[in-house]
Amino acid sequence: MLHSISAAGGATQILAVYKKLRDLIEESKKKFFVFSNEHHGECYIERGEKESANDRNDRAIRITAWWYKQHFRTTNQNIILITNDMANRDKTREMDVESYTMYEYVSSLQSSPGLLDLVANIEEENEEEEGMKKYLYSPHMSLEQMRLEIKSGRLRQVCAENITAQLPGSQCHGGRLGEEKLCCIRQGDGERQPTGCVVGIIRRKWRQYCGILKKSDFAESTRHLFIPADKKIPFIRIETRQAEMLQNKRIIVAIDSWPRDSRNPKGHFVRVIGIIGETESENEVILLEHDCPHTKFSEAVLNCLPKLPWLITEKDELEREDLRHLDICSVDPIGCTDIDDALHCRELPNGNFEVGVHIADVSHFIRPHTALDKEAQNRSTTVYLTNRRIDMVPDLLSSNLCSLRGNVDRFAFSVLWEITPKAEVLSSRFRKTIIQSRAEMSYQQAQQRIDDPNMTDSLTQSLRNLNMLAKQLKSRRINDGALVLASMEVKFHIDPDTDTVVDIVAKQHLETMSMVEEFMLLANVTSAETTLKHFPDCALLRRHPAPPHSNFEPLLLAAKSQDIELDVSSNKALANSLDNATRDNNPFFNSMLRIMTTRCMMQAVYFCSGTLEPGEFYHYGLATPTYTHFTSPIRRYADIIVHRLLAVIIEADKTYPELLESKKLAELSQHINYRHKMAQYAGRESSVITAIASLKGKVSEFESYVLFLHKNAIQVLVPSIGQQLTLYLDSKKKPEKDDKKDDKKKGGKRAETMEVDDDVPAPEFEFNEQELYIKCGPVVIRPFDQLFIQVTVDSSDVQHQRVVSKLIHPVIPGFSVPSTKKDEEVPKVNLIKKRKT
Repeated sequence: MLHSISAAGGATQILAVYKKLRDLIEESKKKFFVFSNEHHGECYIERGEKESANDRNDRAIRITAWWYKQHFRTTNQNIILITNDMANRDKTREMDVESYTMYEYVSSLQSSPGLLDLVANIEEENEEEEGMKKYLYSPHMSLEQMRLEIKSGRLRQVCAENITAQLPGSQCHGGRLGEEKLCCIRQGDGERQPTGCVVGIIRRKWRQYCGILKKSDFAESTRHLFIPADKKIPFIRIETRQAEMLQNKRIIVAIDSWPRDSRNPKGHFVRVIGIIGETESENEVILLEHDCPHTKFSEAVLNCLPKLPWLITEKDELEREDLRHLDICSVDPIGCTDIDDALHCRELPNGNFEVGVHIADVSHFIRPHTALDKEAQNRSTTVYLTNRRIDMVPDLLSSNLCSLRGNVDRFAFSVLWEITPKAEVLSSRFRKTIIQSRAEMSYQQAQQRIDDPNMTDSLTQSLRNLNMLAKQLKSRRINDGALVLASMEVKFHIDPDTDTVVDIVAKQHLETMSMVEEFMLLANVTSAETTLKHFPDCALLRRHPAPPHSNFEPLLLAAKSQDIELDVSSNKALANSLDNATRDNNPFFNSMLRIMTTRCMMQAVYFCSGTLEPGEFYHYGLATPTYTHFTSPIRRYADIIVHRLLAVIIEADKTYPELLESKKLAELSQHINYRHKMAQYAGRESSVITAIASLKGKVSEFESYVLFLHKNAIQVLVPSIGQQLTLYLDSKKKPEKDDKKDDKKKGGKRAETMEVDDDVPAPEFEFNEQELYIKCGPVVIRPFDQLFIQVTVDSSDVQHQRVVSKLIHPVIPGFSVPSTKKDEEVPKVNLIKKRKT
């Protein structure tokens, strides 16, 4: 069975099952035993001529069960084979060996009735009943049949989550997805693409789902509906005897099957997450729904950690360069405990500077192929929620032995440059080192040192020189075309006792933040150039593709509405255009323009250098030909791989086959990209949920600025809470059919009608898509305009609480709402003045 699961490979969930089985077997307390039946003479069988691989494996398991029964016949030890394959169960019983489905076996355990809820109930098919059922979906082909048809060319496997589709020649049919339709794609006038119908699924991507229970209206019923948090997933039918206990709880359910005669899949209850609305429960839902590994580290992983007290030996000192005499310090956000970078700068006798970036040597502690390495690779990144951090590596490493804390000796992987006073890099070298940070400072503390003329110590002077060089590096980088984009970041101040938000403040930008950023970028670029030079086919790099022109169209239209022309022909031209785009009457104008530009960008991704042409390596946002990540190995697995490549280059460590294999590195890159993307989504959703929690139960009013206009909505930026909210224009009533016909006659202008009180005329909103404005009577709203809005939280759907925004000012009769503040406290916005329309 282990071999069968391992051979299936590929799918994340299959590998997770295999890993779970291996962990169970290795845990001696569980008393699991492995029997190598494939290497035992009396159990080994050959595959029959017309026998499928799956049928051969089933027969091998039955033979093994029978052999065990004979082996233990003198001890009265009962042998039971548990299988959810009904045919396999029946054939086992014919061999006089007890066999049950998991549901049948657990049903017999009288002492654990609650256990039955956790088991999938696979129903036995009845031919008579099957003939009477009204099927909603066509049957799928068997896996064996699909493989034969694919091999013959009659079927085609498409990479839409491993669906096999039948493409009947070049004919064009309305494709079906079991009755699930594959849309017919048109290209040009009259041209149609070949379509096909889904005939089978090679590998399902089912996972466990978070949600809530919808209890049956029948008091004694054990059959209930599960409502997933993910709205794309249909309701799931489950059986449970704990419905009362599961009310008001977030729970997890797994899908077992999807009968052809049902619009809803069947599943079973797995476990309770927690009470709806509690911080821990909602955090876990975010992590589960975004596939972020967050369970406790296993015993096997923890066994890989060094024993305490950890000491630096004489051998270590001989193998590493000792830099403990240098004025090294770290500069990080307040409260940071996973300190993975530190810096120093000292003047050389020739007038130049030696600058060093020292990165935690995580690869020294995480050795290839260990349980710790596999776990770090699986997680790939640390996940940051607003009130919780899910580490990629155990706390002993992330916050202790690898963290470059002040006044303690630590191993580092250092890059050192000789740099002129004009910030020209003359040389660079990588070294495994021993360092001792003189101080672990926050950005604010480092800034105070730089700004205080009374501080003249060597560490402060080092910071001033670093800041001076960083400004020149940044200026040169921007001149080369690097983009300075924006996001409206805020920091939530949370009461640790009550888990409630007590304050939201905009993140302050300091020179020291740019100082650290510039040298981290320089270290990453130097690492990319070095690894690519020595390993042209297997360097792990990071690229940022240039966006297609179509991505910029919303940005260009919004800018044009303010009589601003942006040049997007290159990153340098775009950067210059953004620098020149300002409005004296709107302090957030330029920031909003940069936020909108950020939305136009492509996703930056990791890749293996051997899989792309050099011209595709370019990083558009940073305007550099090659780039990678070297500076955060505590929280990014990609950096660990880069460290290992650099260690081989400087002969500080040995290589291993997977490190230099392009195909393996490309697969790893895809995995890291997926984990990184999911971690970003989880962090954003956590921020939104925290913001909603801070607004819940009260009526708030905010100054906001228009970001995007749509036919039925206005998206606004609220700087004070760092959120983008939506102001719906058709929230009360959809347009009547007659109105829709009128809309088409109006060309580029569309009207939206609101239903309001009988004594107030319904406002009519006119959306001009070409000139990008919304007009209602004398009020004209364009991108970047200032609006005052009222914000409340709608908690009617406990799984999807949402922010409801309403317009206060400018006043649109029948649509705007009155302010809860006194008239003199509400600033007036004049959007009624004549505009070019």
